[in-house]
Amino acid sequence: VPIEQTIETGLESFLQRVFREAEQVRPEHIVLNIDTLGGRVDSALNIGKLIRESPVPVTAYIRGKAASAGSYIALNAKRIAMAPGSAIGAAAVVDVLGNRVTDSKTIAFWVSEMVAAAELNGRKPQIAAGMVDDRLVVEMPEIGRTSEEGNLISLSAKEALLVGYSDFESDSLDAVLAWIGADPGNAVWIEPSFAERLAGWLTQ
Repeated sequence: VPIEQTIETGLESFLQRVFREAEQVRPEHIVLNIDTLGGRVDSALNIGKLIRESPVPVTAYIRGKAASAGSYIALNAKRIAMAPGSAIGAAAVVDVLGNRVTDSKTIAFWVSEMVAAAELNGRKPQIAAGMVDDRLVVEMPEIGRTSEEGNLISLSAKEALLVGYSDFESDSLDAVLAWIGADPGNAVWIEPSFAERLAGWLTQ
Protein backbone atom coordinates (compact mmCIF):
# COMPACT_ATOMS: atom_id res chain seq x y z
CA VAL A 1 0.00 0.00 0.00
CA PRO A 2 1.67 3.29 -1.04
CA ILE A 3 2.10 6.23 1.33
CA GLU A 4 4.13 8.26 -1.11
CA GLN A 5 2.51 11.69 -0.89
CA THR A 6 1.66 14.46 1.52
CA ILE A 7 -0.36 13.10 4.44
CA GLU A 8 -3.83 14.63 4.19
CA THR A 9 -7.51 13.69 4.33
CA GLY A 10 -7.50 12.15 0.84
CA LEU A 11 -4.77 9.70 1.85
CA GLU A 12 -6.64 9.03 5.08
CA SER A 13 -9.81 8.12 3.13
CA PHE A 14 -7.82 5.81 0.86
CA LEU A 15 -6.28 3.99 3.83
CA GLN A 16 -9.67 3.70 5.54
CA ARG A 17 -10.85 1.79 2.46
CA VAL A 18 -7.71 -0.37 2.43
CA PHE A 19 -8.06 -1.39 6.07
CA ARG A 20 -11.80 -1.92 5.72
CA GLU A 21 -11.24 -4.28 2.78
CA ALA A 22 -8.42 -6.00 4.66
CA GLU A 23 -10.80 -6.82 7.51
CA GLN A 24 -13.07 -8.54 5.00
CA VAL A 25 -10.54 -10.57 3.02
CA ARG A 26 -7.96 -11.05 5.81
CA PRO A 27 -4.64 -11.00 3.93
CA GLU A 28 -1.57 -12.41 5.67
CA HIS A 29 -0.04 -8.98 6.04
CA ILE A 30 -0.26 -5.31 5.09
CA VAL A 31 2.94 -3.58 3.97
CA LEU A 32 2.95 0.22 3.82
CA ASN A 33 5.47 1.61 1.33
CA ILE A 34 6.41 4.93 2.90
CA ASP A 35 8.13 7.89 1.27
CA THR A 36 6.70 11.14 2.60
CA LEU A 37 7.85 14.41 4.11
CA GLY A 38 4.75 14.48 6.33
CA GLY A 39 1.55 16.48 6.35
CA ARG A 40 -1.52 16.93 8.53
CA VAL A 41 -1.21 15.81 12.14
CA ASP A 42 -4.92 14.98 12.47
CA SER A 43 -4.82 12.69 9.43
CA ALA A 44 -1.64 11.02 10.72
CA LEU A 45 -3.29 10.37 14.09
CA ASN A 46 -6.29 8.75 12.40
CA ILE A 47 -4.03 6.63 10.17
CA GLY A 48 -2.01 5.56 13.21
CA LYS A 49 -5.24 4.41 14.87
CA LEU A 50 -6.12 2.35 11.77
CA ILE A 51 -2.73 0.64 11.97
CA ARG A 52 -2.91 -0.06 15.69
CA GLU A 53 -6.42 -1.48 15.55
CA SER A 54 -5.94 -3.55 12.41
CA PRO A 55 -6.56 -7.30 12.89
CA VAL A 56 -4.06 -7.81 10.06
CA PRO A 57 -0.39 -7.29 11.05
CA VAL A 58 1.19 -4.18 9.51
CA THR A 59 4.79 -3.57 8.48
CA ALA A 60 6.09 -0.16 7.45
CA TYR A 61 8.66 -0.28 4.65
CA ILE A 62 10.44 3.07 4.43
CA ARG A 63 11.86 3.43 0.94
CA GLY A 64 12.70 7.13 1.09
CA LYS A 65 11.75 9.56 3.81
CA ALA A 66 9.47 9.00 6.80
CA ALA A 67 9.65 12.54 8.09
CA SER A 68 7.36 14.42 10.43
CA ALA A 69 3.88 12.81 10.43
CA GLY A 70 5.33 10.04 8.26
CA SER A 71 7.56 8.93 11.12
CA TYR A 72 4.52 8.75 13.40
CA ILE A 73 2.69 6.49 10.94
CA ALA A 74 5.72 4.20 10.67
CA LEU A 75 6.13 3.96 14.45
CA ASN A 76 2.60 2.61 14.80
CA ALA A 77 3.45 -0.43 12.67
CA LYS A 78 4.44 -3.65 14.41
CA ARG A 79 7.61 -3.90 12.33
CA ILE A 80 9.67 -1.38 10.40
CA ALA A 81 11.92 -2.19 7.46
CA MET A 82 14.07 0.44 5.77
CA ALA A 83 15.87 0.65 2.46
CA PRO A 84 19.50 1.82 2.39
CA GLY A 85 19.61 5.59 2.06
CA SER A 86 16.21 6.08 3.68
CA ALA A 87 15.58 8.06 6.88
CA ILE A 88 13.09 8.42 9.73
CA GLY A 89 12.55 11.34 12.10
CA ALA A 90 12.64 15.15 12.07
CA ALA A 91 9.03 15.37 13.23
CA ALA A 92 8.70 19.03 14.16
CA VAL A 93 5.23 20.56 14.06
CA VAL A 94 4.83 23.18 11.33
CA ASP A 95 1.90 25.37 10.32
CA VAL A 96 0.26 25.55 6.88
CA LEU A 97 2.93 28.03 5.73
CA GLY A 98 5.73 25.68 6.74
CA ASN A 99 6.82 27.64 9.80
CA ARG A 100 7.91 25.80 12.94
CA VAL A 101 5.29 25.82 15.70
CA THR A 102 6.89 26.80 19.02
CA ASP A 103 3.79 26.68 21.22
CA SER A 104 4.74 24.49 24.21
CA LYS A 105 1.32 22.83 24.48
CA THR A 106 1.32 21.80 20.83
CA ILE A 107 4.86 20.43 21.06
CA ALA A 108 4.06 18.55 24.29
CA PHE A 109 1.00 16.98 22.67
CA TRP A 110 2.90 15.79 19.60
CA VAL A 111 5.79 14.53 21.74
CA SER A 112 3.32 12.45 23.78
CA GLU A 113 1.81 10.96 20.62
CA MET A 114 5.21 10.08 19.15
CA VAL A 115 6.39 8.60 22.45
CA ALA A 116 3.23 6.50 22.76
CA ALA A 117 3.70 5.15 19.24
CA ALA A 118 7.33 4.27 19.98
CA GLU A 119 6.53 2.57 23.29
CA LEU A 120 3.75 0.58 21.63
CA ASN A 121 6.34 -1.66 19.96
CA GLY A 122 9.18 -1.43 22.47
CA ARG A 123 11.15 1.41 20.88
CA LYS A 124 13.07 3.92 23.00
CA PRO A 125 10.73 6.81 23.83
CA GLN A 126 13.52 9.37 24.29
CA ILE A 127 14.46 9.11 20.62
CA ALA A 128 10.87 9.71 19.51
CA ALA A 129 10.70 12.75 21.79
CA GLY A 130 13.95 14.06 20.32
CA MET A 131 12.48 13.81 16.83
CA VAL A 132 9.93 16.46 17.85
CA ASP A 133 11.55 18.65 20.50
CA ASP A 134 14.96 20.07 19.62
CA ARG A 135 15.49 21.25 23.19
CA LEU A 136 16.14 17.67 24.28
CA VAL A 137 19.58 16.08 24.45
CA VAL A 138 19.31 12.34 23.80
CA GLU A 139 22.19 9.91 24.12
CA MET A 140 22.35 7.15 21.53
CA PRO A 141 25.38 5.06 22.47
CA GLU A 142 24.48 2.35 19.94
CA ILE A 143 25.50 4.72 17.15
CA GLY A 144 28.03 6.76 19.11
CA ARG A 145 26.01 9.93 18.87
CA THR A 146 24.25 12.36 21.17
CA SER A 147 21.63 14.66 19.74
CA GLU A 148 22.56 18.31 20.06
CA GLU A 149 20.24 20.94 21.42
CA GLY A 150 18.72 22.81 18.51
CA ASN A 151 18.75 19.78 16.20
CA LEU A 152 15.93 17.28 15.73
CA ILE A 153 16.79 13.60 15.61
CA SER A 154 16.73 11.97 12.19
CA LEU A 155 18.05 8.43 11.72
CA SER A 156 19.52 6.78 8.65
CA ALA A 157 18.54 3.20 7.87
CA LYS A 158 21.68 1.84 9.51
CA GLU A 159 21.30 4.05 12.58
CA ALA A 160 17.64 3.13 12.96
CA LEU A 161 18.55 -0.55 12.85
CA LEU A 162 21.16 -0.12 15.58
CA VAL A 163 18.90 1.84 17.96
CA GLY A 164 15.87 -0.42 17.41
CA TYR A 165 13.83 1.94 15.26
CA SER A 166 14.08 -0.48 12.36
CA ASP A 167 13.99 -4.26 12.35
CA PHE A 168 15.32 -5.05 8.88
CA GLU A 169 17.27 -3.34 6.11
CA SER A 170 16.92 -4.13 2.42
CA ASP A 171 16.38 -2.35 -0.89
CA SER A 172 14.24 -5.27 -2.12
CA LEU A 173 10.51 -5.47 -1.45
CA ASP A 174 10.65 -9.22 -2.15
CA ALA A 175 13.27 -9.56 0.59
CA VAL A 176 11.04 -7.65 3.00
CA LEU A 177 8.09 -9.91 2.13
CA ALA A 178 10.24 -13.01 2.66
CA TRP A 179 11.44 -11.57 5.99
CA ILE A 180 7.86 -11.28 7.28
CA GLY A 181 7.07 -14.78 5.99
CA ALA A 182 4.95 -13.75 3.00
CA ASP A 183 5.18 -15.15 -0.53
CA PRO A 184 6.19 -12.31 -2.91
CA GLY A 185 4.28 -14.10 -5.66
CA ASN A 186 1.03 -13.54 -3.77
CA ALA A 187 1.52 -9.80 -3.24
CA VAL A 188 -1.38 -7.55 -4.28
CA TRP A 189 -0.74 -3.85 -4.94
CA ILE A 190 -3.49 -1.50 -3.79
CA GLU A 191 -3.61 1.93 -5.42
CA PRO A 192 -5.82 4.96 -4.76
CA SER A 193 -8.83 5.27 -7.03
CA PHE A 194 -9.26 8.30 -9.30
CA ALA A 195 -11.73 9.78 -6.80
CA GLU A 196 -9.28 9.27 -3.93
CA ARG A 197 -6.45 10.89 -5.92
CA LEU A 198 -8.73 13.81 -6.76
CA ALA A 199 -9.74 14.19 -3.11
CA GLY A 200 -6.08 14.23 -2.13
CA TRP A 201 -5.29 16.89 -4.70
CA LEU A 202 -8.21 19.05 -3.61
CA THR A 203 -7.52 18.79 0.13
CA GLN A 204 -3.81 19.41 -0.32
